[in-house]
Amino acid sequence: MMNSFRVILSKPQNPFENMALDEAIFKEVAAGNSPPTLRFYTWECPSVSIGYFQNPKTDLVLDPLKTKKVPWVRRITGGRGIFHSEELTYSFSAPISLAFLSRKDMGQSHPETLEPFFPNSIKGTYHKISLGFFKGFQRLGLPVHLCASPSENRSNPLCFSTPSWFETMIEKKKVVGSAQKRFKNGFLQQGSILLHHRFEDFKDYFRLLPEDLHECVGIFDFLKKEIPLPVLEAELVSGIEEAWGIQFKREEPTQRETALCNHLTKQKYSKDSWNFDRIIHA
Repeated sequence: MMNSFRVILSKPQNPFENMALDEAIFKEVAAGNSPPTLRFYTWECPSVSIGYFQNPKTDLVLDPLKTKKVPWVRRITGGRGIFHSEELTYSFSAPISLAFLSRKDMGQSHPETLEPFFPNSIKGTYHKISLGFFKGFQRLGLPVHLCASPSENRSNPLCFSTPSWFETMIEKKKVVGSAQKRFKNGFLQQGSILLHHRFEDFKDYFRLLPEDLHECVGIFDFLKKEIPLPVLEAELVSGIEEAWGIQFKREEPTQRETALCNHLTKQKYSKDSWNFDRIIHA
């Protein structure tokens, strides 16, 4: 049954540690050792992440990344490439078994039943998570709406050029990009919230056609002001709490999660075998 929710607020880490900690948290959540967890984070330096199914040799331009010392990493989730610099990243992990007590007709002998907290589908779960962020962005005065007509451009390697179901938009411009991985006992969703957007900062790192360079906007660009990250995170957390009817408890990663993160950083995410070919070594 649904217990408390946990939020871990942002700290900068390198791309390999960021991906490793997301997976470590997910594994502990799915095993029942940690509560459902929302994590915000930033990156120690400008970095690139690619989706699980992307081919770095065809979607990235590797020489400029190496020359300019921009690290890149493969995510465990799908989706497309993201340049992590002027953005706030999030992850959310929950067990499939997460449920809540639903009060039915009080005249029945058993008026309370257990109901799934999240829909049993990627699209349904996307929608519920997006509704939480939607409430948070409304608290900031942003005129957001959720994408109802996804892009059909499957060849574009950039996340923010291709809106998908229920992703957050401002004036038809995507400002949040997300990808989800579902397992037998839980799911992990990772996403990026665009704060500022300048194609010239990263266009040389991706293999792009002229039509791939869609107009985008960051939330700070739209507001014409910056919001301190602690304030932004607090408003998003409050929006999700309102939309879901839950409360988050602020905590840090557990010792088990930190140890597993260190292992995954060394044995998986920092290795070319994973980033180029999705090969995992024990």
